[in-house]
Amino acid sequence: MTDQDPEAFDGMLLAMAQQHQGGVQDLLNTIFSFLARKTDFYTGGEEGAAEKMLMEKFNKHKKVARENQVKKREEREEADRRRKERALQKEQEDESEEPKIKEIGRASCRERV
Repeated sequence: MTDQDPEAFDGMLLAMAQQHQGGVQDLLNTIFSFLARKTDFYTGGEEGAAEKMLMEKFNKHKKVARENQVKKREEREEADRRRKERALQKEQEDESEEPKIKEIGRASCRERV
């Protein structure tokens, strides 16, 4: 699968996932059942080879998923920071457009005297 598009089977797998009421747990059960019934996945290699391969693939994709999660969070935080920065800049621009000298009404003048 190294040379293959990682999304090549998404449509098929999504259709399978949608048919499993129990979610990912049921989908995994179906996949492992298929491997047991139709392949030599569990019996074709040395003792523990299937578990080793499974954990290698699991850890590889877990690492990628975690890295993507961190990257997305950092991108959201950066976008929020820029949005807040623009809002503050706009607020400062709006304040600077107000006249520095304001007319005081007569009522205000009488109260001060």
